Amino acid sequence: MNVELLGQLHQRLFASDGSERHLRLESRAMVPARSYRHGISCSRHLSRSQAEIPPIPTVQISRAISLFEQLEKLPKGRKSSRKYEILCLEILNYLFEGSLVNPTEQKHTQDGLNIFDIIYSINPIARHPIWDAIARDFPARIIMFECKNYGHPVGPMQVFTTERYMSVPARRSICFLLTRLKPSKNAHLAAHAAMRDSGKMIILLDDQDLRQMLKLKDEQSLLERGNDAWFMQDPSVHLEALIYRFLSSLGR
Repeated sequence: MNVELLGQLHQRLFASDGSERHLRLESRAMVPARSYRHGISCSRHLSRSQAEIPPIPTVQISRAISLFEQLEKLPKGRKSSRKYEILCLEILNYLFEGSLVNPTEQKHTQDGLNIFDIIYSINPIARHPIWDAIARDFPARIIMFECKNYGHPVGPMQVFTTERYMSVPARRSICFLLTRLKPSKNAHLAAHAAMRDSGKMIILLDDQDLRQMLKLKDEQSLLERGNDAWFMQDPSVHLEALIYRFLSSLGR
């Protein structure tokens, strides 16, 4: 066999081998990375992977947490005083639902001289032991709430002003004075003087007291209504503790 014939045979074998290799690549159906078919393949793979991942549970914020967050974000000062009263009304309605009824805002007395921020009546049908004891011991049919959105601690003048709104004969001898910050020591002394001299009880509450009561209400909502554990988480228990502390520290 001459050299020329061998060269032709070699070229044919190379071409045949190259053709076969080309066919083998096509038979494997390889898809270019940027092709449409490649995108579908990847999306199917991701769908299968996502199906294997358990869904993240939705965290539901309780009403108590939501109310306190609103309170924390509310600016202190006169400009937000009305918003503070509205928010306090919402908080109080939530805390003492059923026990305190007939909420009224900005109530004027008959002579027009006094304006109460928020007043409630004690619900006798509810038979709540703490509120029934308050109504019996003081006595009281109306519970007052004064809202002070001050950016500074409440002092004795605010207590004396609140005392003028109260009336023992009219059965409104109890008032809870709501403040943003812890009241001054003199404010507590003024509240003691009002109780000692005229039988009017003013209990000072700040944001942290509201927070504690909202926490109790939140925990109470998880319990079976009416049992001992449910009652011990009642927000009124916190008020009763404050009243006890107030009376036990009262001088002659």
